[in-house]
Amino acid sequence: MMVHAKASDGSFVSAGALHEVCAQASKQIGTIGQFSPIEPKQVELWSGEWKGPGGEGTVDARLRVCRGGWNGLDGPGIWSRLRGLLSSQSTDREVVMVLGAALDRNRLFDQARKAKPPAPAVHCIHLLRSTMAAAASVNARLTVFCG
Repeated sequence: MMVHAKASDGSFVSAGALHEVCAQASKQIGTIGQFSPIEPKQVELWSGEWKGPGGEGTVDARLRVCRGGWNGLDGPGIWSRLRGLLSSQSTDREVVMVLGAALDRNRLFDQARKAKPPAPAVHCIHLLRSTMAAAASVNARLTVFCG
């Protein structure tokens, strides 16, 4: 499972915020592909702190709830286990986008159903469709959590 998230100002149909998350998800989709999964450049960073590139904050320690052989693994160890799982066709793959206030499902659908839907609603629908297609290209489900 790959999780992508975006905080927003609460516009509820934000094509800009959605574009950022969809682009991130599509760019990283090769990571969970069955054939030659692409090792993320950040594997070494998975074990350390995270500093927001725009100064949005710092996460001192990443919290992982693990069982069995996953417990206590560092970034390279996690990738090694994942790579083994990803080579199997029977491994479930899922891309999750957490959008919060960047997208409200009901508002988006209300706008999209109008005779002349506003441009942001049309853009959002196209972004979701293209991200769904990218996820399907590696046999993954797309799940979207929104406000």
